[in-house]
Amino acid sequence: MKRLLLLLSASLIFFLACHKEQKDATEPQPEEIKVTPLTDPAFIQYIEVAGAEKITFDSTLDAYQITLESGHKADEIGIQFKLYPGTYLNWSNTSSNTLVDFTFKNKPPLRLEITTAFGQTKTYEFYVKHPGQLKAALETNDDFQLTSASGFGLSCDLITGIGTVPESPGAEAKLTAVLTDASTGKQIVGNTWLNSIYFENVSQFEKSTQLSVVLRYGDKTFELTKNRKLLPLRSLVYLFGDYPLFSAAPLNKKIPISGARFSPKAIYKVTVQSDFLLNSVTIPATFSDSASLSCTLPSGIPDGSYNISIFENDTLVKSLVRVIARNEKENAVGQIWTSQNEYFINSLPYYNARRITAERGQVIYVNPFPGVLGRMYSPFDPNLTLPDLQLKNAGNSITLKAVTKADPSFADGTFRIYYGQYTLPADLAPGSYEARLSYPDKSVSMPYWNKIEVR
Repeated sequence: MKRLLLLLSASLIFFLACHKEQKDATEPQPEEIKVTPLTDPAFIQYIEVAGAEKITFDSTLDAYQITLESGHKADEIGIQFKLYPGTYLNWSNTSSNTLVDFTFKNKPPLRLEITTAFGQTKTYEFYVKHPGQLKAALETNDDFQLTSASGFGLSCDLITGIGTVPESPGAEAKLTAVLTDASTGKQIVGNTWLNSIYFENVSQFEKSTQLSVVLRYGDKTFELTKNRKLLPLRSLVYLFGDYPLFSAAPLNKKIPISGARFSPKAIYKVTVQSDFLLNSVTIPATFSDSASLSCTLPSGIPDGSYNISIFENDTLVKSLVRVIARNEKENAVGQIWTSQNEYFINSLPYYNARRITAERGQVIYVNPFPGVLGRMYSPFDPNLTLPDLQLKNAGNSITLKAVTKADPSFADGTFRIYYGQYTLPADLAPGSYEARLSYPDKSVSMPYWNKIEVR
């Protein structure tokens, strides 16, 4: 009997051991938590940022300091999180729930809430420092133009040398712009916000022809432009035609031109041009009232994307990008730009026409025409498919896939307008490229009005 009991006991022990081994093999093991200098217990294990030279964490302030490489040029960084199990971000704008894209240049630090599986919530701040030289470029090479009775504004692309403002906890440096008259030495300091500059009380510079603008950020300086003159106050043009994001400008129909300060005593004209139109077309514009003009495009203009320039007494007032087509929904490239701003499409500078130059490896942004509209109050859809970007040069072509982006400010923030982010290959041959959009059905859009110069 004793032998039998011993045999049964041994069998039971062997069975339990085998069962435990099988259970251990099939059940998921708890995730190993690696504690690093970037770890905040129960919330964040660590973060990664492509292009960062160094990242540090201040647990007292719940602040992350991201120091970029000195040559970093992109306007946006992607903060990739490794969170504790069950923990989640309360906000995300990408296809991943652990990745946050942050457009950082001359913006306040990013504030982000993170919540644990037990309902605890903590707010973190993310500061970005760019140790490189301060560099920027004006969006236009035109002379300065008064935009009010006593002031004028400029838009520029911030390239390197500036991160968030402040760039670290307790830092006081702010980006400022200084307008100087080289002939007299007089100076005034302008205000900046994101990539915009505005100078007030500039009447003292109205006769100067040697105006310069210098950017300053801490001990960094950069001469943005020089030897410019200040043009007197004149008319303004806002839009050419109705619904430029969604409807092509028609032919043989009256087209409204909206603006301000138009004069019945002035002579207005409109010039239509593109790299694909052999000769530009010039037509008269008719005065309607102080806020509107009108014109009629002749039927001989081919469908396409164009630079539309409006002149007052032979002086250029504004150049805008506009699609002209017999089919108002004809596929085209709406606009191309090179600097990132979450609210760019809903701003008037978005429509300005300027020739696009880009470096190999650089990111560019393209808005399809007709515009891709999100549903009212719907969240950002990172999986929404946008057309590919096709670039052609000397018989060669490449196709670039879009990373989906959206401007949430359209129609007072009730809709999103989607656009694509495309990265030029680092080994792309320099030259001038025709830009078209390519669709899933293999069709392609009309080309953008000017060829992209890749350097």
